[in-house]
Amino acid sequence: MAVKVFKRKAYDTLKGWKERSNGSTAMLVEGARGVGKTTLVQKFAEKEYSMYIIVDFYKATKDVKK
Repeated sequence: MAVKVFKRKAYDTLKGWKERSNGSTAMLVEGARGVGKTTLVQKFAEKEYSMYIIVDFYKATKDVKK
């Protein structure tokens, strides 16, 4: 049950950001390892946008990180 509540709250936070920013800002999702950040962002992007780009700094090259 707690996992569903967390996912719903995090998803609602992303939806609120989308509505407030109206496409004018980027979103940086930070947090502990292994808690589902990537999955959350991918599911949000799939449902809320027709096209999206995800930059995963964990997998990014040193040039991208600069």
